[in-house]
Amino acid sequence: MLSTVGDRDSLDRLVADRRLLSQAAPQLVPPEPWFSDRKPAGSELASIIVLCCNELEFTKLCLESVLKQTRAPYELVIVDNGSGDGTPAYLNELRSRPGPARVDVVRNETNVGFPPAATKPWPGRAAATWSC
Repeated sequence: MLSTVGDRDSLDRLVADRRLLSQAAPQLVPPEPWFSDRKPAGSELASIIVLCCNELEFTKLCLESVLKQTRAPYELVIVDNGSGDGTPAYLNELRSRPGPARVDVVRNETNVGFPPAATKPWPGRAAATWSC
């Protein structure tokens, strides 16, 4: 096995490829614990998607925690669901902060509700293999 010869990069690529194949065609490549249960190695880009609507203080607490506790590489996709308080200004300021590879703010002019905002396609927005 690749892990026994110390080729960690090749093993990580193989695991990622098998996981994607299994997700795309589970009947052809059934999930196996060696690749389906394995956590990311740490070098993959993660997309963190956060929805908010007003509640500036809670939004700040959430995003400041993400900035402080999350290891690179990651990107933030923030969906502002029609905030009318100071949230939009704070989110604009957040774009210039160090940490994430990218900060993308999706602004809905009105509150469209959680399900539509959470499932709305964001073309070219969440670029990572891992999203949470």
